[in-house]
Amino acid sequence: MNAPQSTYRLISGVSLLLMAIISPIGFLVALPAGHFGVTVSVALIVVVLDVIVALAMYPIIKSGGRILGTFATLLRCVYALGLLIAAVVLIFSQDALQFTSIWDRSLAIFGIHLILVGVLLCLSPALPTIIGILVSITGIGYLVDAVAVFLGSPNPGVSEFTFVGEVVLFIWLIYSGLTIRKKEKAVLTRL
Repeated sequence: MNAPQSTYRLISGVSLLLMAIISPIGFLVALPAGHFGVTVSVALIVVVLDVIVALAMYPIIKSGGRILGTFATLLRCVYALGLLIAAVVLIFSQDALQFTSIWDRSLAIFGIHLILVGVLLCLSPALPTIIGILVSITGIGYLVDAVAVFLGSPNPGVSEFTFVGEVVLFIWLIYSGLTIRKKEKAVLTRL
């Protein structure tokens, strides 16, 4: 992983933006309407994007701690595996409730991942603490929702209010990636 820091930030940010655009189509529109083929297609794209984000974020967050960064990266990949399993189950069962049940449970892993990413952003002297705090709050929202579902309660929808951290994260990643890229190009032209 020797690409410039701007590349990792842009890949992560654009991938998160793409997920933010297509996920509601697959999970909030197509799934309730019974368009399972669309939901599965979106889920598969999101799985690939999640793995890309996991790998591209590591060079960014590792400055907060390599071991914790590795663990956060693995958790996002495990979450992606959970979503993949939910999609495969949907293909064979054609049961939206089964899909949602598996996905809701895997969101606990995603919540822990976001909490760790937030902590890593806070621990790094080179990354913005405020974004780390917002990302951690987002992770807590996902975790609260997932634990409630796991305990048999209806989904309280806390993540519907705390998702802002993810939006701020992808905006910052894209902005900082473009800003760093300009600086990298300026340095190269001086050489």
